[in-house]
Amino acid sequence: MAVPSSASRLVAQAGRELLRPAGLKQQGRSRLWLDDQDWWLGMVEFGSPRWSQGSRLRVGVMWLWGATPHARFDVLHPGRESTDLLNEAQFSQSIRSHCGLAIDRVEGYRRKFRGVAAAAEFLASSMPTRPTPWDQYHAGVAAALIGDVVGARAHFADVLDESADGLQWLGDLQDKIRALTELIDDREAFCAWASAVVADTRRQLKLCPLTRGAFAREQNGSPSA
Repeated sequence: MAVPSSASRLVAQAGRELLRPAGLKQQGRSRLWLDDQDWWLGMVEFGSPRWSQGSRLRVGVMWLWGATPHARFDVLHPGRESTDLLNEAQFSQSIRSHCGLAIDRVEGYRRKFRGVAAAAEFLASSMPTRPTPWDQYHAGVAAALIGDVVGARAHFADVLDESADGLQWLGDLQDKIRALTELIDDREAFCAWASAVVADTRRQLKLCPLTRGAFAREQNGSPSA
């Protein structure tokens, strides 16, 4: 077993002391810490610079309906603090400071995304000037989950209008969206599909299974905060 670098050891120690009490869990032995919110993950990553020992902080969110078998930032906080390891005392102090920033940002996401409706509003209102197909896909799924059929169709149509020539991933995404358009008018069926995708993504990410569907409230027609 490889011996962790001094930087990785100090990152892990700070995470155990500060992030774990805040409700985050380390993914294996990596520098990635997760805030499990059932259908989305808050993520805190202390990236390792390629040519030196140090850390680059990234905090964001992953939507688990994206069916991606690995952690991915779908929403990324603009702050990206970094620090190099000059000595252990200096690096430890910097990492602990970054942990504090990370906790504040994670708590902000918890408040922002209390329900699917809040996520749908965020995704629609914060769409970039030149959105990616994945931006539109996530916004479309969130809209469909809250019963916004018109909004969901508009977001999905933007993806289908893209040219997928030579882009296998985009062709696959468009095929998925074509299938989803058949479910949009049936909110219960769409919620059941999304719950199944979230359950499978959680399994691939080695997260604990949920005791009920991720979108049980939406599937039963209950309002989403």
